[in-house]
Amino acid sequence: MRSIRPSLTPEAMLTLIQAFVSSRLDYTNSVLAGVSSQLLQKMQVIQNAAARFVTGAMRRDHVIPVLRELHWPPVR
Repeated sequence: MRSIRPSLTPEAMLTLIQAFVSSRLDYTNSVLAGVSSQLLQKMQVIQNAAARFVTGAMRRDHVIPVLRELHWPPVR
């Protein structure tokens, strides 16, 4: 994804990330009811990384405002 990022508009990048990451998180949402908090934390890390990738936020930046900006609810 990093290799094609310069050739895409921010809107296209957001759509691409949502198609790959968010759709998978939504798809597995009902399957993962009652799983351990450790597995949910791993999924949250993936969502956070995707949000930072789309917005260009740095790893040290707090992710909650980034998720709110994208209107992405937390995994829990």
